[in-house]
Amino acid sequence: MKQPSRRITIISSCCLIASTSFLYKVQHILDSTQQLPQALTPVRNHNYSQVIHKRFNDKQLWDDLPSDAQLAARTLQWTRDSWDASKDSPLYHLPWNTLSKEQKNAAVVLGVDEDWSRGTVEELDQTAQFTPKEQSDRYSNPPPKPKLQNRTIPLIMRPKNGPPIFHLPTTQTLCKLNKFEVVCSNVTRTSSIEAYPLFAEYYTDGDGTHVPKQNTPQQRPIATDWFRPNATKFCGGGMYQPCANLGDELGPMLLLKLSGQEYIENRYDGMDVVIIGSVLNFIVKKYDLTVGRLGSHYNITVWGTGTKWGAKSVCFDFRAVRGPKTRDKYLQQGCNVPEVYGDPALLFPYIYTPKQLNLKKADLCLVPHMGDVAEDFPWWTELNGTSSLIQRFTYRDHETNGKIVRVIDIRTPDAAAFIDIMMTCKIIASASLHGMILAEAYNLTWSWIRLRDKSEDPFKYNDFFLSVGIDKTSARPLKVKAKDSVDKIIEHTMIPKIRGPSLFDPVKLLDACPFCDPDIVKGVKAVIGGK
Repeated sequence: MKQPSRRITIISSCCLIASTSFLYKVQHILDSTQQLPQALTPVRNHNYSQVIHKRFNDKQLWDDLPSDAQLAARTLQWTRDSWDASKDSPLYHLPWNTLSKEQKNAAVVLGVDEDWSRGTVEELDQTAQFTPKEQSDRYSNPPPKPKLQNRTIPLIMRPKNGPPIFHLPTTQTLCKLNKFEVVCSNVTRTSSIEAYPLFAEYYTDGDGTHVPKQNTPQQRPIATDWFRPNATKFCGGGMYQPCANLGDELGPMLLLKLSGQEYIENRYDGMDVVIIGSVLNFIVKKYDLTVGRLGSHYNITVWGTGTKWGAKSVCFDFRAVRGPKTRDKYLQQGCNVPEVYGDPALLFPYIYTPKQLNLKKADLCLVPHMGDVAEDFPWWTELNGTSSLIQRFTYRDHETNGKIVRVIDIRTPDAAAFIDIMMTCKIIASASLHGMILAEAYNLTWSWIRLRDKSEDPFKYNDFFLSVGIDKTSARPLKVKAKDSVDKIIEHTMIPKIRGPSLFDPVKLLDACPFCDPDIVKGVKAVIGGK
């Protein structure tokens, strides 16, 4: 009897040890999931504060995310495939107070806790476990280092009456000018702000009611948003390498130049104005997201912007649009759109005089679309014997049959440098819309070309052509193939365009500008009159 008893004892001990080891491993796995690393605490880490923003705007892929950001995404039930496909988290539509603590922490790290913050101030305070006194204190006299270890602070508050509130201690992105380049940095918001539109006369509340803004708008930086591309995908570098698309950078650049403000805020939710670009489609696409976050249809002011392939049933505070095709689309759905036309980039000759560079005049300059240089378009590969344009550059020269071909990179935030190089060209063939717009502004001979089999909808191009009086039939693109010669592109570029009266009036566009400083406008008008 003793022998079996010993075996049972030994087996029981082994099982106990194995069970203890197994439970320890299970607990370790649970702890590693539930006890998030420092980067996944509710304190907003500025390195990841706009991961979701980049995901939707820059198509940041799963493999580009830091490991702790991937952990946060997994906590919110994203997978690699669903993330790369820009699908919502399966938890996206759940009320904020039903999420677990770990899920809330992960959401804060990824910058999207406002997606779930849809309750009233009182409901959100209860979720965040703040007392009324704490709630009052953190508005009037917030501590320099709030104790947030066990709390989740919603980034956007929705009072029962009035507009949403952005408040401490959220991160904001402030941008300023460095000559003709917009530079941005993330800082902690130093004061709470009410999300009234600065320029529109009203916003539309959740029930569709037009709510007038306050008589005296709060003093704060003007808020706008623009696209900045994924550096890995579009510039051949790491995620944190400088990468920009000049056409998108021109909007905030002109906002700073013409408003005279030292800083603007880069913010999508509750932005005040949108300038330049074919972005109205994307704003509408993201409108449902911002409505969920803000609880209101924020009334964005539009100055010189266009749509890309049509419109959806959302009206904005229109002051000017890029061209008549954009205006017609919004008139058809009952919007009030004034007859003020022009891409504001056409104003550049009145605010910037190009420098003379010590470069030989190029017989032909090419301005590829940002997507062209992100891939190997066959014509340049055959001409130059290399596909080295994937990495960012300023310009590249190649001499063939006694002619200089100069390729200018549109992936730059520096408008002045781009224009300086552009002025060294005899003629310009551009696949980028803003390559054409700036060439037109500075009275250079230009043409539209396509460098890849993939082509964009011509809507935005024709919208611009009509705004400056060009018959679109005389500005059709040349699809450049590997066998096409430099002479063929030059011949295409030299074809005269059929022109009628231009709809663009620089003075009229400036008069419609809602944010322009009167003294700055007066100076620009003096230059216009002198030319």
